[in-house]
Amino acid sequence: MPRINLLPEREAKKAPVSPKRLIFIVIVEVVVVTALTVYLSQLFTIRQMEKELAQVRAQLAVMQQDLDILSQVQTRSKELRALADEIRSIQAENRAPAPVLRELRRVVPQDVWLESFSTDPKGAISIGAATFSMESAARLSLQLERSPVFADVKLSSVTLGSRGESQVYTFNIGCGLETDESGR
Repeated sequence: MPRINLLPEREAKKAPVSPKRLIFIVIVEVVVVTALTVYLSQLFTIRQMEKELAQVRAQLAVMQQDLDILSQVQTRSKELRALADEIRSIQAENRAPAPVLRELRRVVPQDVWLESFSTDPKGAISIGAATFSMESAARLSLQLERSPVFADVKLSSVTLGSRGESQVYTFNIGCGLETDESGR
């Protein structure tokens, strides 16, 4: 027959925890909590640093744009200074274009037409012109020599050609600018 036990079962006696074991468990728990606290504080610090790093990178990107603009401004300033220096040089050497062209307009005879006009940075001028007579070419050369603006006038390369039904003399005149104070 089966045996039925109607008596409540007794709880098994637990072995008492030794104080050494209790101290060991407490120490382990303290170490784990301390390690977790250190880990979480480091993680929080790292995340804060990453946020700050992202902000610094954004600021650096804005600063780089400002530096690029500043570089462009400095380059343009150098160009403008060079242009201003060139203008001062032209004015100091009496090579300003308006007075030169005004004087050229004054001395060119009516029967001579200018075909080219060029200058170099040193002040040398080359004038290409055409006319119907050699006398007009000579008259222009003499007028340029007498001018207070031009110096070292040389008439060169006169050629006779035809344009349409007319015979035309084309010629070149080379000269420089008068740079002393009396030529101003």
